Amino acid sequence: MSTDKEYKLPTVFVPLYRKYLKPYGCRFVDPGVFPALCDLLDLLANEGNCPSVVLKKYANDIAKALSTVTLLQHSINVTENLATQYRRYYHHDLAFRFCVPLILFAGLGHDLGKIPKYVTSWQSRFRHPEVSA
Repeated sequence: MSTDKEYKLPTVFVPLYRKYLKPYGCRFVDPGVFPALCDLLDLLANEGNCPSVVLKKYANDIAKALSTVTLLQHSINVTENLATQYRRYYHHDLAFRFCVPLILFAGLGHDLGKIPKYVTSWQSRFRHPEVSA
């Protein structure tokens, strides 16, 4: 990967880097893809220590347990699960190689709308998929 500026990868993403960016880095050379990924990683590293659920009052024990998982860790877990399921389904490294950027963006970015600074009203807490997009 080559970029115009040096990027300092947040430590929490080193395992993802080793598994997906290092071996499949050639998939990130399209203009704008790597810078957008860097912005996403920085956003999660800086803002992702909030709970992975946005409910003020937890409806059940599952929601309460989820509130102890940070959005950052949840996003990493979802990304790993998505990659595992994709590989299991396709069984072909070429198909997986082609979709690595999509997998990372989908997994890491699916809940960005739960970041507190994006939750601007009561209603937006329940519309996080739209805000994430």
